[in-house]
Amino acid sequence: MFAVYGTDLRSFDSATGALTAELRLPDHYSEIAGRSPSGGYLVLAGSENGATRFASVSSRLEGAVRSVVLTSNFSSDALSEDGRWLYLIEHASALDYRVRRYDLDQGRMDPNILVEKGASATELMNGERYASVAVNSTVYSLYYGRNGAFVHALALDGGPIQCIDVPGPRALDPQRQSLWTLALSPGHDALFAVNAAEGVVSRIDLRGGQVRSGTFSPPSAAGAWWSPVTSAQAKEFDQGAGSATVSPDGKTLYANSLYGYVAIDAATLKLRGSYHSESLVSSLAVTPDGRWLLAVRDLNDLVRIDPASGRFDRVLLSVHGPIAVLQVDSLS
Repeated sequence: MFAVYGTDLRSFDSATGALTAELRLPDHYSEIAGRSPSGGYLVLAGSENGATRFASVSSRLEGAVRSVVLTSNFSSDALSEDGRWLYLIEHASALDYRVRRYDLDQGRMDPNILVEKGASATELMNGERYASVAVNSTVYSLYYGRNGAFVHALALDGGPIQCIDVPGPRALDPQRQSLWTLALSPGHDALFAVNAAEGVVSRIDLRGGQVRSGTFSPPSAAGAWWSPVTSAQAKEFDQGAGSATVSPDGKTLYANSLYGYVAIDAATLKLRGSYHSESLVSSLAVTPDGRWLLAVRDLNDLVRIDPASGRFDRVLLSVHGPIAVLQVDSLS
């Protein structure tokens, strides 16, 4: 596990919490914005006085720190396997963007804008990014724009961008729109794009490129969990993000909705069930053995759920503030 503390980057053993390495950075950074596909390098980001600073750092926390300061409005999209090429989203407006890449070794921006095959080199793309998954040397990002949802496949070898349209509504209220998310199958052969608040799901075959889609009735509210405290917390801490995960056997897709969560058959894309619509459920993760589904309930309770029945088993952790599941390790 990694954490950045201004000019200090540290790594920790996820099982014990022990500090394993530390690197002093030449500048101040506020976040770890991504990593290379296999995790050999990290992307750090920070902003100051209208400029955005990015750096590529070995995950062993050794060697040179390669960095750049940019004055235009950029955000990190991906990092090449060797940590040299930084892929960036150049924001032309609130939702219009271009994809650029920066050579950290040569210290220069590639003058060629990365576009979809057949598109004009100056053409803007439109959409807001909601989720991203790296598979080998390709990064798949889910966007929602004026034409609805699509997956933007970025090949880190510098090839053209592939845009995969995801069937679904072209207009959503912001609360439902924010629940678009991605989940990768255990075998890395399929990618699921789902919005359980709207009741739409697609399976993208990463080997053949085919897209299959399904629809279902999203769960409606049960009980009165929309208390003033809970709704105010949800707004303050922006816990309306989508979360989805696939069971280790690849048979079930779990995704959170506005109310509770759903279980979807990964083969047929049919709804298996809706659960706990009386609660706000987020940050879904399945244990490696498939025995438990972990989730955050009502922002600050980490709970364990029996995925077969949807029954809450126990509260693992309760805190005064929002929490999220970062990683689930196998028991040794």
